Amino acid sequence: MNQRRGDCTGCHPGRQSWRTEDLKCEVAPEIVLADRRCRDDSPIRGGMTPSLTEKCRELAASVMKDGISQAALEVLKQHGYEGLTMDRVAEVAGVAKGSIYHYFRNKQELVTHVFEQIIEPAIRAGEEIVQKASPALEKLEAMVRMWLEYFSQHRSLFDFLFRDPAVRELCFTSQRAKHGLAIDRFRAILQQGMEEGVFRSLDPVVVAEMIIGALQFVIERQLETGETRPIDDSVQRLLDVFVHGIGAPSKGVGGNQVAPVG
Repeated sequence: MNQRRGDCTGCHPGRQSWRTEDLKCEVAPEIVLADRRCRDDSPIRGGMTPSLTEKCRELAASVMKDGISQAALEVLKQHGYEGLTMDRVAEVAGVAKGSIYHYFRNKQELVTHVFEQIIEPAIRAGEEIVQKASPALEKLEAMVRMWLEYFSQHRSLFDFLFRDPAVRELCFTSQRAKHGLAIDRFRAILQQGMEEGVFRSLDPVVVAEMIIGALQFVIERQLETGETRPIDDSVQRLLDVFVHGIGAPSKGVGGNQVAPVG
């Protein structure tokens, strides 16, 4: 990350502040234009409306938090969780230590934000899958594949984060806080499948919990063992169990049936 600071071209002329290009942050052109027009805290000066002024502030806060979390990740890579101090983060980010405490109360909160930034794209992708006008079975396969592919694409980062027990526990805590969202999305797919007649009429929440538990174990097991499993194989095997169960097919009076378990 570029650690340069300079005169702000946005809200506060003459003040030392982050530049969006220093943080390598992609910002919509209209927001950048609004940021340049934001001369001070007054909504009147420069012809800005209160809502646009608030957008400037939100943009500045978002860019600062992103930059600080990127710096924290660099410190974590070099020094580990025990060596993660606000002084080191401030030095790498090129900001005052007090600025960090304005956004994060402690390093636990900072690490949690780093992890949430990493998984945010997967959360958005999951919502897009649910909203698609596709059959439930296709959505279920897409969701399972997305989870496994996202883990595979960011494997080295997850390996690093989960290597340190303290960091791993913080990540798990953040992950558990989002279980409700994941369950709700799988539940919606399962409910759709029941209405389409492709899934049996079961409690969709309980089934969603089982699917998520299986996915998480497959991912965590690979982190523990260092094993890498082919995504296509994992997707097909998981779907086969989810959709068809584990009972062996047997021929009865009514044709092919699933042998009772137990």
